[in-house]
Amino acid sequence: MTTTVINARDLDFEQLARALRFEAGTAEGLSDAVEILVSDEAFVSGLMLAFITVEDTGASQSAWVDWEAAAWAISTGEVELSAEVEAAWLMAAHLAADIAIDLDDTLRAMDLHACSIAQQALGERTDADATESSSFSLWETAFAFGLAGRDRFADAWQLAGVFA
Repeated sequence: MTTTVINARDLDFEQLARALRFEAGTAEGLSDAVEILVSDEAFVSGLMLAFITVEDTGASQSAWVDWEAAAWAISTGEVELSAEVEAAWLMAAHLAADIAIDLDDTLRAMDLHACSIAQQALGERTDADATESSSFSLWETAFAFGLAGRDRFADAWQLAGVFA
């Protein structure tokens, strides 16, 4: 079977989303990260396509992200993105590859739209899931207390244990 690396720019958004989902499968963290990125076409376009590798076997396509390189490029200003797109990529990198990020800056950068995308990608946790410490992340705790207007709700953030 011959595998060909193709340019992510050569795929339309739906093809790229399908290829990213195929590679992520159901891996916790990675699949959540991919869902964040494919939830808005603006997240997987432009300069960020350089961090996505696509392989085509003829029967299927798979794609993956170089999470470390993407996070580094964003953190160092190598790529200039809107605050919302930066926050989405950094959150995704943190979820997918446990990339260390500035949690405070990322949370502050997320607006209502980014929050709703992230909440939808992470899905709603049941009470039973919340009791298992391994399945309840810092991000879900942060969303439970609301990201928008973080400066206005500092007390709630402290109760949630979210500290930069």
